[in-house]
Amino acid sequence: MRLIQCEYLRLEEETGVIRAGSKEIERQLQQLPAEQAIVERANRLLSITEKNSLQAPSRHYRQLSIALLGFFGILGGLATVEVFSGVEQASANFFWILLALLGVNAISMFIWLLLIGWPNSADQNDSWLMSIQAWLSRKSSQDTSALRAWQQAISTTGGQQWHLSVISHGLWLAFLSGTLVMAWLLLSMRQFDFVWETTILSGDAFVSISQWLATLPSLLGIQLPTASHVMVSRVGESPQDPDELRILWSNLLLSSLAIYGLLPRAVALLFAIFARRHHWNNVLPDVSTPYYYQLKMRLSPDTVAEGIVDDDAETCHQTHNFSASNTATIAKLQQLDDVCLAGLEYDGEWPPALSAIGLDDLAPIMFSVNAIDRSSREQLLSEAGNNSIRNIVLIARFEAAPDRGIIRLIRQLNSKPATLWLLLIQHRSQQTSQQWHDWLSAATDAQLPQQQVGRLNIGIGNDGA
Repeated sequence: MRLIQCEYLRLEEETGVIRAGSKEIERQLQQLPAEQAIVERANRLLSITEKNSLQAPSRHYRQLSIALLGFFGILGGLATVEVFSGVEQASANFFWILLALLGVNAISMFIWLLLIGWPNSADQNDSWLMSIQAWLSRKSSQDTSALRAWQQAISTTGGQQWHLSVISHGLWLAFLSGTLVMAWLLLSMRQFDFVWETTILSGDAFVSISQWLATLPSLLGIQLPTASHVMVSRVGESPQDPDELRILWSNLLLSSLAIYGLLPRAVALLFAIFARRHHWNNVLPDVSTPYYYQLKMRLSPDTVAEGIVDDDAETCHQTHNFSASNTATIAKLQQLDDVCLAGLEYDGEWPPALSAIGLDDLAPIMFSVNAIDRSSREQLLSEAGNNSIRNIVLIARFEAAPDRGIIRLIRQLNSKPATLWLLLIQHRSQQTSQQWHDWLSAATDAQLPQQQVGRLNIGIGNDGA
């Protein structure tokens, strides 16, 4: 049903119909895998009424299945009557009747076992079945879109061989059930003397065949003909107890129909049902097709437009007065303990060597991530909540522009239990008072005290500014 819902929505959207709220739902599902997001999108966009209408073809299929099973059960009964009607003078050739009742079934079973070795062979031969199902469903279904979606989903899953296997085994099981029931009725209401005859085979061959047939039924404790019974059942022989002989041959006939006919079909049917259910439960939309590929691109964009998170007025319409020197901040950093060193779009290899940034005396207990993109920023915020961390030293490039995203990240880190320190690394010797003013303004907007902001110019020394 997941794929059917997706196909229903595909057929609708390919006609140009776009549902309200689809863009918002797509934005909410961008974190999920593509196939899962496509399935969830269809589930959210479809109404309860539409989901119920998608169940209608399945109900029609079950109704059709019940009708066909009843028809084939009656057909099996009529075929059994036809086989026994050819018996002359109530003397039935046991082996000929058994071959007539189970021969075609055995050949069909053998062909099915060969075909399951070629999984794609049945996929090309189900058009007639889909046409019949479509015609019958169309007679009782008013929602043609639901019917088309159901047909499209079934025909594109790649598991048609199991679908056809379920149908085939089910019909054969109904046929054999009708055969068994009618054979039991005929044996109950008419008297048959089971015999066998041959021209070129020996009597030992028929004894061996009958004993082989009796192997499995004998495990159930059923009374069956022995070798002596088989020998006296040959045409022309006169058995001493014909009534007992009729019962023994009838037991063998009915048990053979059940064990060698119905039982293998029932096992094959259960296997096919399990295989079909396993396949259908794991089938997902094929994202290589044009429609689903475009949908995948929308659900998995390379960049995500999140809109304006922070108001421009926050940074553009405020003025601040700052102190000109922050040398004391660098000295404080050298005395910190339980420090976590984190990066904010830091250039170069991460984590950096402390000597390379002039913090030889700083002994952080751990290095966190260098926040350079969305995922690494989320990881940094997650690690900053570690209770064992008392101080977070956030290293940033002095030359970088403190935009709204940086201010937001500093504010989020400043809200953590650990004390946040912002250390700006300057790689150029010239002094840029405006850049320093912008950083202090950003720190103030992020509610970070100026005393926790320091600048380190590694080009001319470690005296700060």
